[in-house]
Amino acid sequence: MDQLNTKFSVRKPTKSDDEDSFPPPPPVGTPPEFTSIDGRRYSNKGNASYILPNDNTESTRLNSQHYQSRYLFQGSFNSPMTEELKKGIKVLDVGCGTVATALRMRDIDTTVIARLEPMFVSAGIGPVTHLSTQWPLGWDPTNTQYTKMSKEGIKPQILAALGIADKEYTKHFDNVELEFGEYKPHFDLEFYYGRKNGASKSS
Repeated sequence: MDQLNTKFSVRKPTKSDDEDSFPPPPPVGTPPEFTSIDGRRYSNKGNASYILPNDNTESTRLNSQHYQSRYLFQGSFNSPMTEELKKGIKVLDVGCGTVATALRMRDIDTTVIARLEPMFVSAGIGPVTHLSTQWPLGWDPTNTQYTKMSKEGIKPQILAALGIADKEYTKHFDNVELEFGEYKPHFDLEFYYGRKNGASKSS
């Protein structure tokens, strides 16, 4: 098996080194349709369906999450959904935990998940079966780090959309991270199974 050899240039740290002195560098060659915020790349136009960053760091986190969801928890993931819905997808996974957490910070109702089944039926998807599984949070350093990256990734949009101060946001999620480690909670993943009316069962 071939080996990939990578050389890293590391300088000796000095007493003046700290996070404030050396902020993350902006992504190299950022296209004009993107902007850099705290070293992370975001779409200039925004994206209501995906408010997290669009860069290699986010891709790594997302790929790890999807791998765990599909192969460790036997879930199913596919995106984008438009063509799959036309063909008659077997499983539709609606995940809104990151946004729901942010909305709860301002006491905004997030119980829409309980109304998804009739919404799907009215859209011609059915019969709908609702199942759920659980995702461990804070069970190990890697798991906790991926969760923290997700929360930090939405910070620029949340600060602007909900008027939350940076200090308040940071304090809130610092407390959340401590609770993850202390209580070893689970995050519920909701699954809705159904088929779009008129779709071929063999597709």
